[in-house]
Amino acid sequence: MRAEDDVRVYMRQALELSADLGVVHLTSVAPDRFRRLAVSASRGRVSLIEGGSTIESAGWRPTLLSLKSIMNRTSTWVTYGLIKRGSRRPAAELGTSLAEDWPPVPHFNPRMISAEAFEEEFAPDAFGVQLLGPGFAGRVPGGRDWQQTAAGSDAILLEHAAPEAWFADLFVPFGGLPILPPFPPVPSVLERARDEFAEILLTEAVLTSS
Repeated sequence: MRAEDDVRVYMRQALELSADLGVVHLTSVAPDRFRRLAVSASRGRVSLIEGGSTIESAGWRPTLLSLKSIMNRTSTWVTYGLIKRGSRRPAAELGTSLAEDWPPVPHFNPRMISAEAFEEEFAPDAFGVQLLGPGFAGRVPGGRDWQQTAAGSDAILLEHAAPEAWFADLFVPFGGLPILPPFPPVPSVLERARDEFAEILLTEAVLTSS
């Protein structure tokens, strides 16, 4: 594509033609960085992945700031969003990274595709940065470890006060969660956050009662 091309037109056409067929990818590549947008129109899911050697050399903070900015700008049409660090790109593109590139989730089976339907009111897990839409009103976790910032007119950007605890290192080995035990220990910051987020976490009880 040329610099003057309107990427939005191409993306809209791709989504219309493949709405029921799977995931549409748009990739931008530089020598030390890449971005990939993966959209599954039929599931209402969008993943933006940023990676490359620059994250190791220049640090993770610029990437985090970039993703937070995009999350803020899209807050008016997003019901829920999260930012996490991982290394298994295909899982992020297909929306399976919670099952394949994250510590084991005890409160529900993250491989259930139907769980996405509950994200308007329930979060799949605790993360260092989350966008909570109007369905979470009155239930946003507080405490000294969490900072709340208004995003749009009715959403909250919830961030942990120590982002390095979430983004400086991977929570599971490079390449993703092992298929068989032993699994890596769950970081203490994630264990505490799961307790603090208990009221808004998606659980098996929520799934079975719906």
